[in-house]
Amino acid sequence: MLTASVAMSASVTLSWTDPTACVDGTAIGSPTCPAITAHRVYCGNASGVYGTPVSLGTVLTYSWTVNTAQTLYCAVTASNGGGESGKSNEATKVVTITPVPTRAPVCSFQ
Repeated sequence: MLTASVAMSASVTLSWTDPTACVDGTAIGSPTCPAITAHRVYCGNASGVYGTPVSLGTVLTYSWTVNTAQTLYCAVTASNGGGESGKSNEATKVVTITPVPTRAPVCSFQ
């Protein structure tokens, strides 16, 4: 009996833009508003309910693999010498998983 496994996953990429000013309106990178040094990505399966954040450097995208169909809700924060910002707007993504069959087996007579 031959069986074939099926790959069931999807790649997801979240991207964002950095703010240009601190909460007091001072431009980021000025003496009183240090440059952004890190980001945190918060994601979960319900709006506003997030798991443990993923800590990143100064990148503006984060990619990962999802193995089940689901709806993702994500927000991002930025940090500088003054601390961590509030969460960004929430981005929502419905992830669908489309089965991809493996290649056909090759058989022969011995």
